Amino acid sequence: GPGKKGAIPPHTEPPPPKDDPQVAWRPRGRKQEAAMTCPAFECHMFGAKGGQKTESILLEGTRYAHLPGYRGLFLRRTLASLDDAINRLHRYFGRLPEATRPVWHAHDKVFRWPNPHTYTGAGGGEYAFASVWAENELEDYQREYHYVAIDQAEQWPLYWYEFLFAQVRNPPPGMPSPYMRSASNPGGIGTYWISQRFTTRIEKGLHPDAQPWPVYGPDPDTGETRFFFWRCAHRLEARDNPVIIDRDPGYRRRLASLTDPRI
Repeated sequence: GPGKKGAIPPHTEPPPPKDDPQVAWRPRGRKQEAAMTCPAFECHMFGAKGGQKTESILLEGTRYAHLPGYRGLFLRRTLASLDDAINRLHRYFGRLPEATRPVWHAHDKVFRWPNPHTYTGAGGGEYAFASVWAENELEDYQREYHYVAIDQAEQWPLYWYEFLFAQVRNPPPGMPSPYMRSASNPGGIGTYWISQRFTTRIEKGLHPDAQPWPVYGPDPDTGETRFFFWRCAHRLEARDNPVIIDRDPGYRRRLASLTDPRI
């Protein structure tokens, strides 16, 4: 029969004090905080535009980046589409003391953190940014990662997603376990597999939003059905984004006026 599920391993640490100068950004709103503290190995953020999905999976990749040996990866389909995410991190990192600020290496498209003990030179982790336009480019990322985030996953075939899934393993000392995050908007070539893997059970009311569920499968050694890992999906929409509500209260009404559900 199925193996014992046990407790869900945590990915998060107690939040730092609100006046901590080492903190450049905090989750905005209850739903984003829940998404970013989700303990599941695999978690997907879905919903209409404006729900802070990109920001959630982008910033999550920095949680353990100070650890020596950490390697995170953030992906989209095109290089040009990465600029927005990279610029966001530049803005946030600019709020940190210079000694603890990660350094951007433009040629490699990677942020590298300083040594966590001396704050000199490299020595912490790294967070890379990359694009995959064609399937053969996946081979460039056939290496060990401790965190992988795929943004705009509706543009990705399932095989591409699972290829990156297979690279997430073997966390560095100080990181409880490796994990993967993704986010999608409505529409796109990945709509079917995303719905089958993540969202159908929530949209049909078969499982509560933001509650992890266990994934079972045949044990690779014995063939017996065993518990594999936890999977989860979080619906994040513009109504959950206090920044949009405050700065552009008409945005949700404009979204509601659109006639094509793929937007």
